[in-house]
Amino acid sequence: MINVLILDKAQISMSNSEIATNAGQTEIAPATLTAEHAHAVREARAASRAANTSRTYSAQIRNFERWCDAHGYRATLPVSPKLVAAYLSDRRRQGSSRSTLAVGYAAILAGHRAAGHRFDEADPELREVREGNSRAAVRPEKQARALMPDLLAPILAAVSTPVDARDAMILALLYNGALRRSELSGLDFAKPGEGTGVLRLDDHGIEIEVLKSKASQQASAK
Repeated sequence: MINVLILDKAQISMSNSEIATNAGQTEIAPATLTAEHAHAVREARAASRAANTSRTYSAQIRNFERWCDAHGYRATLPVSPKLVAAYLSDRRRQGSSRSTLAVGYAAILAGHRAAGHRFDEADPELREVREGNSRAAVRPEKQARALMPDLLAPILAAVSTPVDARDAMILALLYNGALRRSELSGLDFAKPGEGTGVLRLDDHGIEIEVLKSKASQQASAK
């Protein structure tokens, strides 16, 4: 199902011309990329995601190495499944979340694969520990406070620079559209492209059409 939102300019508290003036920029027409350039952009975005994953895994591997050093174990790959089971069990006792434990385990697996080492994921003891981690009542996941009017109003009232104006517009769109950050960052301008939605401007205000979201992974056509 397509979710369409129309925002009146009064809700945003800023017109198109004001935004352009505050930012010190002229309006830029949407670009139509060639197939080659669109493919290059997709590859660059994929490379960025891969880099983020690499940094996360590297940090988790360092955590594992520090734990091994602190307890007198050898951290040089390959390591035994029993050692990994002990590491995950200890991290759980220390309050690590299920997601952190899962990423830590994935990082150790990735390290073995990258080095050309085999790792026995079917080890019974390791499997029991991982199943226990997934069922255990680990500390509650942190949830950020929702953006409410009492938080948003002072921010919008404090706009004084072009950067402030840009950030205020983003926050206003997030709030009035009840959008996730991923939904906002995935919006194309004026017409559908590689993103997950479209933002259009007209004489009445702003129209946001969300074609695909985290809650609905199947893209919809208008």
